[in-house]
Amino acid sequence: MKFYFLPITQSIEILERDIYMQNLSTNDEIRKWSKASLTELIDHLEQVHQIIKSEKNPHLQQLLDEILNTYTGKHREMLESLQEFFTIFKSEAEDHIKREEEILFSYIRKLEFYKTNDGTKPAIPFHSIENPISQIELDHVKLENTLLEAIDKIASVFKTLEESSDSFKIFYEDMKSLQSEIMEHMRLETNVVFPEAIRLELSVMYEK
Repeated sequence: MKFYFLPITQSIEILERDIYMQNLSTNDEIRKWSKASLTELIDHLEQVHQIIKSEKNPHLQQLLDEILNTYTGKHREMLESLQEFFTIFKSEAEDHIKREEEILFSYIRKLEFYKTNDGTKPAIPFHSIENPISQIELDHVKLENTLLEAIDKIASVFKTLEESSDSFKIFYEDMKSLQSEIMEHMRLETNVVFPEAIRLELSVMYEK
């Protein structure tokens, strides 16, 4: 059996995270995943990533193409600006997913495999896992802001249309649904994955 001893400040940080996690019991999704292994959680998150990339974004783009072919004049100009927002969101989302899966998730898997299988200790490619986590959290802020801007833009266009097409109504609702899913996804990472990954790395770094 391996033991590890943490500096007092890091022990306090972990205790604070434990208390915080206990206070999150009202969130069903977080409570559901709080007992899962990090590898199971990452598998789930990567499945969500794949659905966003291969299903939801193409579906939304198809709807947007249909909408652009429906309207002319000032409405088309407004919708073309909406296309710009959506293009930015897709690019930011894909870059974020790539960073998360190839850098952060890959490292977390190696850490957990080492702890559970007593294998070779993985090299720590950064000073602390908190460095890539900080970058991912910045990505989250950018994605959230881009989504909010896009949805505000859709709402403003919606108000100017005398009669909106079915495709536009579906696009609007599906964008709001995507926003809700992504926000839940981010909460799961912020409140479960990241704190547990930090704890895991500390246990590996300070084991005796």
